[in-house]
Amino acid sequence: MSRDITEVIDNDCIEQLGHSNWVIISTLSDQEKVGIETQGIFKTYQGVDVLFYWESTDSSCERR
Repeated sequence: MSRDITEVIDNDCIEQLGHSNWVIISTLSDQEKVGIETQGIFKTYQGVDVLFYWESTDSSCERR
């Protein structure tokens, strides 16, 4: 059984940064994209560009 792309992204983000706070870049407005290059790590999954934020904004997402 194949996993949904969001499950793959969640797992990779948790593995790399300890949380699952990420965004699909194409869903952001131009204004939201300003300065985004300083906010995290860029990745591409199956042609979809995402950003793993450096920090979680929700403490419930953090690995225990």
